[in-house]
Amino acid sequence: MWQRLTGKGKSEAFLKLDCLKKGRQGIGKAAKGQVLNRALVTRISSMFNGKGLPGKTKLEAFLKLDCLKEGWQGIDEAVKDKPLDWALVTHISSMCHGKGLPEKTTLEAFLKLDCLKEGWQGIDGSVKDKPIDRGLVTSISSFCNGRGLPEKAKVEAFLKLDCLKEGWLGDDRAVQDQPLNRALITSISSMCNGKGFPEKGENGSLFEAGLPERGMAGR
Repeated sequence: MWQRLTGKGKSEAFLKLDCLKKGRQGIGKAAKGQVLNRALVTRISSMFNGKGLPGKTKLEAFLKLDCLKEGWQGIDEAVKDKPLDWALVTHISSMCHGKGLPEKTTLEAFLKLDCLKEGWQGIDGSVKDKPIDRGLVTSISSFCNGRGLPEKAKVEAFLKLDCLKEGWLGDDRAVQDQPLNRALITSISSMCNGKGFPEKGENGSLFEAGLPERGMAGR
């Protein structure tokens, strides 16, 4: 069916691309005898849902991005020999579902956001040397499923909500110095999958209805 819709020649040419083979890390020859990386084809398929087959040059350029490699924290040279971070590629695929490959600058800008780093509580300077919080990126990916990469202001505004902090029971001032409740963010992320970030009033109303007492706040 796929070949009938896209043309046999185009389909075969696409599936022969070395950048889609297992073990490919930017060097075509190293993947010559390898089989197709089915998981990667799935991710690319998600991003190009309804858009047809991606061009070879754009696809290769995307898969060579250093910001998609394991351990990347903003310095490309530090991860030159690292493999692709498949979990991260999955999250990017989820956010860009049906939107095509994200631009390098846009993707790097998103992954450099201090609010996505471990321990962030509203002060960027305090987490400059911290790694990316992978669990948080997973939650953000769920919120933005099919919506593209979120803007810095929206991510920060959401993560600064006092109702997302540990121990919140309706009094914002009582939790000013408390850390984010990661389990709670995961739960909200699940409920809002593909719908974007909920408004502050919506979060507060939800928890004031009694959900924290029933264990949703990580108790």
